[in-house]
Amino acid sequence: MNHWIFQGNPDYFDIDTYIKNYDNVRWLVGQKHLADKMAPGDEVFFWRAAGKKSGKIPGIVAYGILTSAPSLIEEDEASIPLYKPGTPPPGIDLRVSIQIKHKCLGAKEIIKKDWLLEDPVVPHMRILKFFSETNYLITTNEAQRLFTLVRNTGRDWTREESIGGLWAYAQTLNSSISRLPGSPVSEVALAIGRALPGVYNKVMNFRALDPTDERKGFSSVSQTDEAVWHEFFDPSSKALLVSKLDSEFSRLWGKGQYEPEEKLRYKEFGEAPDDDPQELQRFAARVRRGQPLFRKNLLEAYGPCCVLSGHGPAEVLEAVHILPHAKSGINKLDNGLLMRADLHYLFDADLIKVNPETLEAEVDATLQNTPYYAFHGKKLNPRQNGSQISSDFLKLRWSHIKQQS
Repeated sequence: MNHWIFQGNPDYFDIDTYIKNYDNVRWLVGQKHLADKMAPGDEVFFWRAAGKKSGKIPGIVAYGILTSAPSLIEEDEASIPLYKPGTPPPGIDLRVSIQIKHKCLGAKEIIKKDWLLEDPVVPHMRILKFFSETNYLITTNEAQRLFTLVRNTGRDWTREESIGGLWAYAQTLNSSISRLPGSPVSEVALAIGRALPGVYNKVMNFRALDPTDERKGFSSVSQTDEAVWHEFFDPSSKALLVSKLDSEFSRLWGKGQYEPEEKLRYKEFGEAPDDDPQELQRFAARVRRGQPLFRKNLLEAYGPCCVLSGHGPAEVLEAVHILPHAKSGINKLDNGLLMRADLHYLFDADLIKVNPETLEAEVDATLQNTPYYAFHGKKLNPRQNGSQISSDFLKLRWSHIKQQS
């Protein structure tokens, strides 16, 4: 399965009305050299260009699935009246049919170009640099990030997502708020599937709620934000309950309170030290003394390459324990995989498993209608340095999962 962005220019064609009124559409294959890569089942994100006359906000306005291979056919009859005056009438050309699954035309729903330019996953997409094409091939990694943004943008924040925003606020209490890759705002945006500006705004909402923070925040606070604030703020001490917040964030999003790597001191060689399981149980926040070196060793072994999706970049790749760290504390290299953040969460939840005999991924049936199911049967990418993961660890995890099912 491939993944695409198809662009329409509102100066020449009323893309908004076409998408709003119809669920099955046709689109021109302008880049003929890409036609042989298009097939039914491919994902398509519809991009509305800015145009020079329309004044429209550029970005993604819909999501759909290809229902045909490219063929020489007429333009969709319903779309012909939507071409602007002076635009040459369309004729027979190479086109595909698409079923639209999700529309995000509203002002609060469109996935804005400006957001994507600063996003940690998709800022290098071709459409952000070359604006004149109709069809753009994107990576699986980019498509998954866009899919989560399409799914989540425009709807109200849940308690769980708001806790992510509060966690990011707590991490920036005594510092400026950065949106750069690796920052708390970026980390939460990836974890909860929201755009960076949305998480930034949520941090500023909590700043407005904090009676101890003299910095100016945003007053557009929701009832959910207020409820989350009161859940984790102790009015008697006038302080956030950081340990409680870390613990709940860890439970919801698989993360905990992170120490900057430059504050940690390790030798630059050898295996990462194992953590004491009994000691782990005494701390709700997952501050792991072996984690930074564990991830560094995995990056050296795999390069910036997820074992399932391929190329990273490194900013979205995480160190994954085959045997769960909370129970084993084992940070040895042969207990590790390098995975994209969202795949890591699914692996920890046993929604993605690795067959120890074939080294192939088995994706849970509940994900059949999601892009993640494309990884079903995918063999793990090998390490670039020739080292191997432990078949014993894989078998132990596999056996445990089967016993639980």
